[in-house]
Amino acid sequence: MASFYPYLAGITGTLGGLSLMAYPLSPILPTAVATDLSPQQLSLADLQQTEYTLDVPGRGQIVASPIGWAEFIAAANTSNLETVYGQVVLIDGSEAELDLPIIYRDLDGDQFEEALVTLWVMPQNADDTNGYTALATLLNQGGHPVHVSTEWPGFLYEVTERDDQIIAYVEGRPEDGYQEQVLTYDWTVNGLEKVSQEPISLDGPFPEGRDRYWVSARDRWESVRATADPLGTLQALFAGWAETQIPQQDWVVLTETEDRIVVGLTHRGLQDDSVSAIRYRFEFVAEGPQWRLDWVGQQFSCGWGRGRQSWHHQLCS
Repeated sequence: MASFYPYLAGITGTLGGLSLMAYPLSPILPTAVATDLSPQQLSLADLQQTEYTLDVPGRGQIVASPIGWAEFIAAANTSNLETVYGQVVLIDGSEAELDLPIIYRDLDGDQFEEALVTLWVMPQNADDTNGYTALATLLNQGGHPVHVSTEWPGFLYEVTERDDQIIAYVEGRPEDGYQEQVLTYDWTVNGLEKVSQEPISLDGPFPEGRDRYWVSARDRWESVRATADPLGTLQALFAGWAETQIPQQDWVVLTETEDRIVVGLTHRGLQDDSVSAIRYRFEFVAEGPQWRLDWVGQQFSCGWGRGRQSWHHQLCS
């Protein structure tokens, strides 16, 4: 398993790898009954105060209540990692660089929503760099969290819910040809059950939200700042790069209306130590007889060990 140092260095500037492997804790079921018809969620404080039973490689089984992400970041940013070595960290989705939110769903129809959380175990000391992450299921028993199951998917990049399933993106391992993997799970009161595992694909659609892109400065695109033909002007701009620098270019008009044109461009097979593919989203707005470039966003696919291989908005290391 690769070290976590390259990934976390961009967030904390100081931290290295984490490791975690988790096992279920037998539930103690409280008797409280929901009285509100709207689903009730467990608070972040509830999730942090819960005891998690974890079997950590090289350490054996531990029972711990996790520290919060803010506490972990504070220690990392002040070079006080020794204060949090060996502790469990609960990722709460508050850090913009991480796509690891807490996911809530009422799994048993009792109007109390269960929680799926990402856990990390800090290394015991500065020499301990290997690591694992875990997805822990907590039942909401009348407002009381009960840790019932934990799944070890590998080094997590992203966790999301789609079509009532949990989708996890994890770093590739030697047995996967070092290619990032997409894991699909069914989620029940018994925990996560893996449905499928597939390598990532770069053929997915361009996302609409600007927050999913790294924003490119418009002064880089002075030659296309105003044009009567956005697609043609962009193609002419990149034509000189094709034979020498870009093995494959794919163009697509994503949106075309009377007042807006959006063009997508994907570069694949880049001969670069860190970046294997880049895609651009160019947004133009009508301005008189011409189109004005309003915004440019980029997404990247990194080489193994240099960042995420699926499309994302963080610069590769």
